[in-house]
Amino acid sequence: MVNLIPIPSSVKETWARCNLEGSILLSLSIQGFLILAAPLRKRTARPLEIFLIWAAYLLADFIALFTLGLISNKQEAINGPLSHSSKTTSSSSTTALTTSGDINGDLAALWAPFCLLHLGGPDTITAFSLQDNALWVRHLVGLIIQVFVVVYTFIQSLPANKLWLPISFILAAGIIKYAERTRALYLANLDSFRGYPGPNYAKLMQEYSARRQAGIPARIHMVLQRRDGKSVLEKRPSTSQDSTLYDDVTVVQHAHHFFLTFMNLIVDQLVLLISDRNESRHYFHEISAEQAMKVLSVELNFFYEVLYTKAVVVHRKLGYFWRCVSSISIFVALSLFFVAEKQRFRSTDVRITYTLFGGAIVLDVLAFFMFVFSDWTVVLLDEKTPPSLKNIFEKYLKLKSSELSNTETNDLLERARKAVFGRWSETLSLYNFMEYCLKELPNKNVPKIIRCCHTSYIKVIDFFGLMEFRERRKYVSRIQVTADLWKFIFKELQSESMLTDDTGVSKIMSLKKGDWILRYVKVPFSELINNYITEVDYDGSLLLWHIATELCYNVDKLCDQTNNRLRETSKTLSEYMLNLIRVQPTLMSSVAGIAKMRFGDTLAEAHRFFAGRIEGGSLDFEDACTRLLKVDTEDYKPATVKGKKSKSVLFDACVLAKELRNMEEKNRWEFVSKIWVGLLSYAACRCRPSPHLDLLGKGGELITYVWLLMAHFGVGKQLYVTEDHATAKLIVDM
Repeated sequence: MVNLIPIPSSVKETWARCNLEGSILLSLSIQGFLILAAPLRKRTARPLEIFLIWAAYLLADFIALFTLGLISNKQEAINGPLSHSSKTTSSSSTTALTTSGDINGDLAALWAPFCLLHLGGPDTITAFSLQDNALWVRHLVGLIIQVFVVVYTFIQSLPANKLWLPISFILAAGIIKYAERTRALYLANLDSFRGYPGPNYAKLMQEYSARRQAGIPARIHMVLQRRDGKSVLEKRPSTSQDSTLYDDVTVVQHAHHFFLTFMNLIVDQLVLLISDRNESRHYFHEISAEQAMKVLSVELNFFYEVLYTKAVVVHRKLGYFWRCVSSISIFVALSLFFVAEKQRFRSTDVRITYTLFGGAIVLDVLAFFMFVFSDWTVVLLDEKTPPSLKNIFEKYLKLKSSELSNTETNDLLERARKAVFGRWSETLSLYNFMEYCLKELPNKNVPKIIRCCHTSYIKVIDFFGLMEFRERRKYVSRIQVTADLWKFIFKELQSESMLTDDTGVSKIMSLKKGDWILRYVKVPFSELINNYITEVDYDGSLLLWHIATELCYNVDKLCDQTNNRLRETSKTLSEYMLNLIRVQPTLMSSVAGIAKMRFGDTLAEAHRFFAGRIEGGSLDFEDACTRLLKVDTEDYKPATVKGKKSKSVLFDACVLAKELRNMEEKNRWEFVSKIWVGLLSYAACRCRPSPHLDLLGKGGELITYVWLLMAHFGVGKQLYVTEDHATAKLIVDM
C-alpha cells in the first residue's frame, strides 16, 4: 500500500489565506487583458493570439464565479447561518478570524460585487463567436442567480457591517455592467433581428372609421418613399476628385449609412428597396478601389461591434445614462471606503481593495476613451462640430485607415499602427497543393529509422485529430493583401456590375457556376477550356484550375510587366481559394461539394506519380511541373481511362494547363486571372453570412469584403429587391 505524503499544514494555511486574494486579483488581471487584447482579434489571424484571447474569455467568467464562491464560503465560515445566535457572536467570530490571518467579513462582502463587475466583462468583448450570442438566456439566469448570491453574502455581514454603503454602490455598478452584457448578447442574437411590421393598420383604420362616423371628411393617402440614389450621400466625392479629399470622417459616416441599409444581411435575408440598391450601386460605381476598401472596412467594423461588443447597448441615450450611473457609483464607493475606518482590517486586504477600486476605475477610463474615439461617435459629427474637434478625430481615424500597398513594409511604426489600430488583418492565407504534395513525399536520402519515426509521428498526430492543425501550421502561409490585387478584383466586379442593368442583376444569382464565371471572360478560348469551366463541379473546378495555374506559373516565367502582374494575381487567388476550401470548410460549405474526397484522391495520384520519379531524394517545383506536363494526354483523356470512381483531377489539370499554354501569351494570364475572380465572387455570393461574420473576429477574410461589395452592387443570395414602399397617411379634409 502506497503511503501518500501529507500536505504540510503551513502550505494548507497559506493556500487558505491566499486563494481568495489571488483569485480576485487574477480576475481583475483578466479583465485588463481582455479590454486591451480583445480588439486585436479583428486585426490578427495568428492562431496563438486568437487562442490566448479565447482562453482569457472563457477563464474570465470561471475565475469570477470561483471567487464569488470562495467569498460566499468565507462569509458562511465567519457569520454562520442567518440566525439570532450567529448574529450575536458575529463580532467575536470576525475578530478571531481576522487575527488568525483570514479576511474580514466586511471586506469579503465588499469584494463580492466586484465579481459582478467582472462578470459584466469589458466593452470590447461580449461574445467570442456568433453562437455565444444565442446563450443570452443563460446569462440572464446567471445574472439573477449571481445577484442573489452577492446580496445574500451582503446580508450575512449585516447588521455589523459598516461598509454597507460602498457595497451598495458597487453592487449597483455590478448589476448595470452584467445587465449591459446580457442585453448586448440578446441584441446580437440572430433571432432578435426581427422584421419591420409596417404601418399600424388596425390603429389607422380605427382613427379613419371614428372620423367618418363623426361626419368628418377623411381619406387615406399613400405617400411614395423614393430616393433618386444619387443625392442621399451629399458628401460623396466624384471620381475626378483627389482621394485625399475623401476624408476619413466622411468615410465612417457613409459606411454607417450603408451598415443600417444592409444590416439584415446578418440574418441571411435582406429586402432591399430599389432606391437603396440604386443608391449603393451608384456610390460604389463612382468611388475608387482604395475608397471602397476604406468604406467596406468601416462597415464591417460596425457589423463586428454589433455582434461581439457592447457597442449596440452603450451607444444609445439610455446606455449613456446607465454608463454614467455605473461610473459614478464606483467613484462614490471608493470615496466612502477611503473615509471609512479601516484599522480593524489587515493592511494587505486594504491594499487589495484599493487595487480593485483602482482597477475598476482604470477599466472605466479605458472604456470611456474607446467610447469617445469609436466610429459610433464619429457618426454624430456634423457641420456644427468645431473644426478643432473634427481635426482630432480626423487624425485618429488616419491611424485606423486601411492603407494597402504593393510591398510589405518593414517600418516598425507602420506595422505597429496596423497591429494596434487596424480594422482587419489585411492578410491572405495561402495553400499550395504542389508544395504540400512534394514535401509529404518520402525522402529516400533520409535513413530508414527516421522515416519510420516520421510515419509513427504522423499516425499519432492523426489519432489525436491534430492533422488539420499540423497542416495549417506547416503549409499555410500568410501574405499582405496588395493594392494591385484589391484594385484588380474591385475593377472586375465594378465593370461587370456596370454592364448589368437593373433587371439583369436579379437574374445573375440563377446562373450556374460556369455561366457565372464566363461573364468575366472577354478573351477567346477553346471548346475544351469551356468544358472545364462549365462541366465540372465547383470543388473540382477550384482544384483543377489551381493545379493548372501552378503548372503554368512555374514554366511560364518570361512575361512582360503587365502579364507578370496578372500572373502573380492568378497564383495568389489560386492559393487563397484552395486554402478557403481546404482550411475553411464551414465558410465554403455551400460550394464545397466533395472537396475533401477530391483533394485526397488527387493527392494520392500525385504521390504515386512522383514517388517513382524522385532522383536525388527530392523534386523541386519547376522539375515536378515539367514532368507533369510531359505526360502524354492527347489520345485518351484522364476521365476515359480512370472511370468515375476516382475523383482525382491531377491529369485533367495537366490537359487544361497545356491548353492554356496554347493561348496567346497576352491573353493567357488575363484569362486565368478573370477565371479566379469569377470563382471568388461565385463562392462569396453563395456562402451563408454567418461564417463570413464569424471570421470578422479572426482577422477577417478577403472573400468577406467581396461578399459585401457584391451586396452593394445588388448581387447576393440573400438579397430580395422590391419596389420603393409607400407610407399611409390619414388626411382630414376640413
